[in-house]
Amino acid sequence: MNHSRIGRLRWAHHGIALIAGVLGVIGLYHLIQHPRIYTVIIDASFSPAARVALHTLCKELPHHRLDPYAVRTILQHAVTGVHHVTIDERRSTYPMLIVTAARPLMLINTGLVLTENAHLTSTTEYTTTALEQLPHITVNESEINNITRYMQFFTQIPADIFKDYYLTWNDPTYIKLTPRSTLSLEFSIWHQTIFSPPLLRAMKYLPTLLHPSRDRKGVRSIWHIDARVPTYLIVSHAVKEHS
Repeated sequence: MNHSRIGRLRWAHHGIALIAGVLGVIGLYHLIQHPRIYTVIIDASFSPAARVALHTLCKELPHHRLDPYAVRTILQHAVTGVHHVTIDERRSTYPMLIVTAARPLMLINTGLVLTENAHLTSTTEYTTTALEQLPHITVNESEINNITRYMQFFTQIPADIFKDYYLTWNDPTYIKLTPRSTLSLEFSIWHQTIFSPPLLRAMKYLPTLLHPSRDRKGVRSIWHIDARVPTYLIVSHAVKEHS
């Protein structure tokens, strides 16, 4: 191979490298000046205020290389109900950024909702439609952060219990159930209570069989049924309050 040919090959090699470098700079400049525009899709379960907050945050994200897990963490700081973020870049023009809400499971105390990912968040993050059919649970303030304990219990309760009773979680050993039909009867259960057919029958019929009584001074008494012993019920009659 003669020297002139070697020179031409070297020149061609340097020329290709120079062109590639220029194109790389142009591409980087284009990426900086024209970041990718994402079509943001927000779950309809979120309230209008939450949707606005999420849209605003999504617009402020660095749109070059988005990591869905990092994006979810950022969004959850503003809206706790964010459950999942999906980035679909199969569309070449406007890829999609999809924000999914955690499914709300039940209302806790006043203004809180328990979600499927074991988070407590404000009811203001969801629409009224998303919350209107949820059961409502009262949880003692000292137990409010022990989410996994009462979540595991309440998600296993037969649905009819929520329809027929008010439920109060005081602690794992004392869970109170008060019939919606009468406030003159209370059941006590605990977190390991099994809702067997005999117990369910007792919870269905006892509120109709045990009636409150009053003395001449108007003092009302209530029936208390302790169902924490697996094989039988302990029934007692106690003075409750003046009416």
